Amino acid sequence: MDRPALTLDADATPDVVWRRLASSVSSLQAVRYTGSQWGPVNDGLPTSGVFGTPRITSDASGRSVVVIAVDRSTSSSFACDLNVMRLENGTWQGRNRCTRSRSRQAVPA
Repeated sequence: MDRPALTLDADATPDVVWRRLASSVSSLQAVRYTGSQWGPVNDGLPTSGVFGTPRITSDASGRSVVVIAVDRSTSSSFACDLNVMRLENGTWQGRNRCTRSRSRQAVPA
């Protein structure tokens, strides 16, 4: 687990997110406390390319919102999405993306 982040929703239910690295694949993981145990809430989260530390907070309606950077680079370009997702009925919704990209250029010899 890499630097977990915690928030409370409108009902004071805790949600925790963290970046997980397994077999060189970096994904975003989340759990929610159900009153007696922690359970996964991973539907809709990025499953690869996650980097940096995720941030989580609650919006004005008390729903949990997570922000994470996702690498979308290819062999010909660098690209990064900044994803903002809200937890709705147990699923992360609304991948609003702010994308930055540029072409890879050969390095002069």
